[in-house]
Amino acid sequence: LYNNEHSLPNPYPAFNPELDFQAVRLSEEEIYLKKEIELAPLETRPIVLDETEWPQLRLEEPKLWWPVGMGFPHLYQLELSFFPDKNVSTAKRIRFGIREVSSQVTEVKGWRRRDFFLNGQKVFLRGGAWVPEMLLRREADPDWLRQELLLWRQANLNLVRLWGGGVTPPEEFFAIADELGLLVWHDFWITGDCQATWGKGSRDWPLEAKVFLNNAQSTVLRLRPHPSLFLWTAGNEGYPRQEIYQPLRDKIVAELDGTRPFLPSSGYAEPPEDWGLSWPDNQPSGTYSGGPYYWVDPKEYYNLIDRGRDWLFKNEVGLPSLPLLSSLKKFLPDSRPSSDLPFPLTHAWGFHDACEGNGKYSLYDGAIRQRYGEPRSLADYVWKAQLVNAENYRAIFEAANQALDRVAGVILWKTNSAWPSVMWQLYDYYLQPNAAYYFVRRACEPLHPQLDLRDQTVWVVNQLSQRSEGLVLVAELYNLTGQKVGSREEKIAVEAKSAKKLWPLPLKEAGFTNLAGPTIMEPSTLKALNQKGKGDSESKELSFPANKSNQSEGGKTFFCVLKLWQENPRPETEENSDRDKLSALKELAGIPISSTQDKRTLIAENFYWLAPNDDFRALENLPLLKLRATVEEISLLDDPLPAEKHNPAGRKFRIKIHNPHQAIAFFLHLSFEGDKSKNTPDSLGLFSDNFFSLLPGETKEVAFSYHGTALKPAKPSCRLEGWNILPQRIKFRGSSPHHLTKK
Repeated sequence: LYNNEHSLPNPYPAFNPELDFQAVRLSEEEIYLKKEIELAPLETRPIVLDETEWPQLRLEEPKLWWPVGMGFPHLYQLELSFFPDKNVSTAKRIRFGIREVSSQVTEVKGWRRRDFFLNGQKVFLRGGAWVPEMLLRREADPDWLRQELLLWRQANLNLVRLWGGGVTPPEEFFAIADELGLLVWHDFWITGDCQATWGKGSRDWPLEAKVFLNNAQSTVLRLRPHPSLFLWTAGNEGYPRQEIYQPLRDKIVAELDGTRPFLPSSGYAEPPEDWGLSWPDNQPSGTYSGGPYYWVDPKEYYNLIDRGRDWLFKNEVGLPSLPLLSSLKKFLPDSRPSSDLPFPLTHAWGFHDACEGNGKYSLYDGAIRQRYGEPRSLADYVWKAQLVNAENYRAIFEAANQALDRVAGVILWKTNSAWPSVMWQLYDYYLQPNAAYYFVRRACEPLHPQLDLRDQTVWVVNQLSQRSEGLVLVAELYNLTGQKVGSREEKIAVEAKSAKKLWPLPLKEAGFTNLAGPTIMEPSTLKALNQKGKGDSESKELSFPANKSNQSEGGKTFFCVLKLWQENPRPETEENSDRDKLSALKELAGIPISSTQDKRTLIAENFYWLAPNDDFRALENLPLLKLRATVEEISLLDDPLPAEKHNPAGRKFRIKIHNPHQAIAFFLHLSFEGDKSKNTPDSLGLFSDNFFSLLPGETKEVAFSYHGTALKPAKPSCRLEGWNILPQRIKFRGSSPHHLTKK
């Protein structure tokens, strides 16, 4: 507290203001504290209230703050008022959560792995790096921040890593993360790219040590009440010089905070041991960067996980990931091909990160062409790229899922995009998720069926904190005509935070032979890539792949559908239970998104396409289908959420899609279009699912929840397209009920 009341000739006498503390326990009884203090003119004094003087501050069985997948992020509120007289001179309101963070280092075959614990329970960290928008506009817009962090939450990611080469976001960022249960890993503003880790830059940077340390102290004091703030590190893949590092570790983090671990680096390079390593255990970081940052065969992620080493806790991994066509055209409006590059690439792509370096775009481009065939148009290239995005990003997390007992976490490099790019992203600069986003969302769900791509063995993953019983796993195989050619069903139980290996798919019975992947050749430059198909571009660009006869070599292509059902689900009563694994999505969307069949409830599904030698060109032989679809706005009268939980600017829609054909409708994508005259992101909204497939005769309901203000009462446009369906604008059913309210 600081008393700025003074007069040079005759200083005011000391006075006895009242310091009024009020902690609000949500929906519970308030705790009220009052303390009188005395401040001399210009005096500054810290005021500490602890349980010795105020026993009521010792809370019995408090509501704990839990991250995504472990429970509800309960928050408390502190209201502080300062009364020099009968009037309030200053007041502050602080929201906080009650939780405990700890970590532990384990040595595994000469490598260190750092495990993290929340409220005594081990947490498997899955997330990505956050990089600041190039002009910092996003960080200044609370609506944009909320939409972007909702994307992380809906993707079942539990951690946002603030990259050391960026800046600390504003207070709103952490407040939203507190509400959503997102953990925040905070690198201080050091990166090996500039601090000479690889011979670039200089250890002398930053030049002004005092300025850096003052900024760090201010940041720690400002952010320490936030329960979402999970971890400090000295920097990204490096650390500052000793005159900065030691006071940062020992004085600022340890003394001013002391409730969170500190790591000497995010990985790759660490300071000398006599400087002090991690706090408080003085151990190495136990987390590792190093990628790969480029395309690899999806099966390779399973091998990397089994090898261990730097994959005991991998904090940077990713690959190029092309955005949707609508986004691509915004920053690459001239699609005329370059004669010296493979179609449809142009030299302008290089300015948006389609280059070699760490990302090796040529490997990604080669995978698109070799696995799915030469593109016939820009749109065809984008669709095939989405399939590569889906395959690889799903495999990163599913490989880690099978090793929950051996791996501490997987963090992407990166999740968002600092500017319009074709590299390292689950959603693009315009907040449009690509296919990777939805496949990661499924891979990270609490109960999840999956395949080991190396031997097509079925696994079921349980990331919940309790044993899951009464589960039924159904595996089905379909050929390209939509005929079911194999199936198996088994009732299972899976222990808490573990993966259960079941059985291999009946591939031989279904006609499979060799499933080894092809070798993707790495050219020295993009110019060396095969330019076949450059002249095959459509004069009118298609928004879906046209069919043509293209029988891939090596045999047949099959689809595998894994569905996980819950028999006779029981109500959950534990306070920190996360068995309602889709509750957050229901709350965002406003309607249930699970389906029921007899006494079973479908809680998770996974869809794979499989082919000998990973040659998927036969997918272009799928018949062209026309689906039936409707969309309706959900009135508040029909919405199960209480009225007080509704965002007044939000709107909610239900989309129903039916496949009336005997063939499979593959890789379907939904999009909403709002007011094109407004300068807003394309979609300040969230789909409960996307880039999904429909079996013959199957119907699916998808929810869309709009959180922005761009959609007015006029009906927006909903579009459905896919790999082998006719694109269509979905007609609204009935009148818009947007005017209805709940009493």
